[in-house]
Amino acid sequence: MRKKMKAAWFLAALLSAGLAAFPAMAAQGWAQENSSWVYYDSNGNKVYNEWKKGADGQWRYLNGEGYMAVNAWADSDYYVDSNGIMVTDKWLKTTSDGGEEEWYYFGSSGKTIDDTWKKINDKWYHFDGNGRMETGWILDDMYYTGDDGVMRTGWQKLYPPDNYEEDSNKVIPGAEGGTLDYGEDGQYWYYFGTNGKKYVPSDGNDNGDYGTRKIDGIYYCFDDDGILQMGWKNVRGSSDSIKDYMYFGSDGKAKIGWYSIEPPEDLEGYDGDVEWFYFANNGKPKAADSDHLTTQDLTKISGKTYLFNKRGNPVYGLKKVYIGSGDSNWTAFYFGTKTQSCVQRGKMKVEEDDGNKTDFYFSENGRGYTGVKDNYLYYKGKLQKATDGQKYVCYKIDSSNYVVNSSGKVMKNSTVKTSDGVKFKTSSSGSLSTADDDNDVNVVFGPVVDKSGSNITIGTVTTNAEGKYVVNYDEGLEVNYSNAKIYTYDFAASSKNSRVLLDEGIASTPDVKAAKTTVGGQDILNLEHEDVIDDVVFAVVRTTDKDEAQEIYLIVNND
Repeated sequence: MRKKMKAAWFLAALLSAGLAAFPAMAAQGWAQENSSWVYYDSNGNKVYNEWKKGADGQWRYLNGEGYMAVNAWADSDYYVDSNGIMVTDKWLKTTSDGGEEEWYYFGSSGKTIDDTWKKINDKWYHFDGNGRMETGWILDDMYYTGDDGVMRTGWQKLYPPDNYEEDSNKVIPGAEGGTLDYGEDGQYWYYFGTNGKKYVPSDGNDNGDYGTRKIDGIYYCFDDDGILQMGWKNVRGSSDSIKDYMYFGSDGKAKIGWYSIEPPEDLEGYDGDVEWFYFANNGKPKAADSDHLTTQDLTKISGKTYLFNKRGNPVYGLKKVYIGSGDSNWTAFYFGTKTQSCVQRGKMKVEEDDGNKTDFYFSENGRGYTGVKDNYLYYKGKLQKATDGQKYVCYKIDSSNYVVNSSGKVMKNSTVKTSDGVKFKTSSSGSLSTADDDNDVNVVFGPVVDKSGSNITIGTVTTNAEGKYVVNYDEGLEVNYSNAKIYTYDFAASSKNSRVLLDEGIASTPDVKAAKTTVGGQDILNLEHEDVIDDVVFAVVRTTDKDEAQEIYLIVNND
């Protein structure tokens, strides 16, 4: 009782001290009435619903009954304490009508902070439109403030918003076992930036339902709810290429380097349940754009050179690799066994598509060697040698004719005879000098029409008395058709493009007598001399090899 009396006396002093007396019915200022305090204006009228200062300089509120409010809301957005003093720069905990605790913060003006963020003691809080401190998921579930109302940043393991549909394909960063633990307690991992905003794929991207973010130098993947992902995820929108995917481990981190894992379930074309992939520092798997593998697709990793197909797997075995975008220029590479899957170099036996092993030689850059190496002849890496019982064969490599034996050895400064009795004489380099002692051997190697538009001459064309064209071949004319087709064209046409393909095949054409023989291990088409050719046709040879398309081989022996 004594304490209450002392407090009442003190309050009275704070309110009335220094107030002047007025001759009116009541003095202006504070007065005690019915154990409460009231305030009279200069006219002696009691004040209602207004703020007034006491002698202590503190603001107090007169309610609708004219009494000083205590421990109550005042003027809607303010609060007064047990002494009636306006609360400023303070937290206040109240209890709602439903019995729930509610926190408010009153600024320096005494008004509640509402509908905004407020930094208090180096921590950020958000208050709703009524001034209540918000907790949990707020602002369209883009921020999380926790039970204490403090804005969360960085990694947070949380229960998702109430409207979230559970997806088990999530992961805890750093957790062992991945999905075994993740989500079983209903919580998932999110990442909030320094501004408190949850990371989700941006609305303007075309990357589908997933997006990546680099955090502390590491890429992570999030769905459109902001939940951390694991496994293969299509992060680029399309679904037909391994290049659209990234792989995230049980720690949520994008894989970097070599990994043997199952391919994405929605992609086809893989040989096994588990495949090797290599992920660059940006998390993207190495892969070619198409099945047209080029030297530009070669990738050097830790001192070794690899070639990845369009499915992202390193190739192995003997492979045709194109030099550029076209189909005509290519070379052979050997990538070893499946366990090696990298470029091999030097001399070795290599299994070809037919299952037979053949000698190959690969340069330091991995390309199949073309030319003479250690006295043996190679073309795109493959050893060239006489086969099918032949002792010697003449091969044309890089515009030179080389004579080799059944071992592929180049015959230098030699005179040899084939199984058909053809005598080859070679120079010190192994190139052909004469054939059957004819030293005027001309090799014509080029298109049917050269760059200038001129026809390649292999003889003369005249008309006879009947108006038919007569092809006068030089004696000994031979046309090399190895791996080739025979075509007959309208020879009278003015240009290459206007020529008409009249016939195709290794067979006699009208009035053209042709016979296949084997000379020096090569198949030769022998055309009879001075054949009369009806319908103005002309016989040439084109190779079917893509590398030598649009090219013909003509061996012309001129007397």
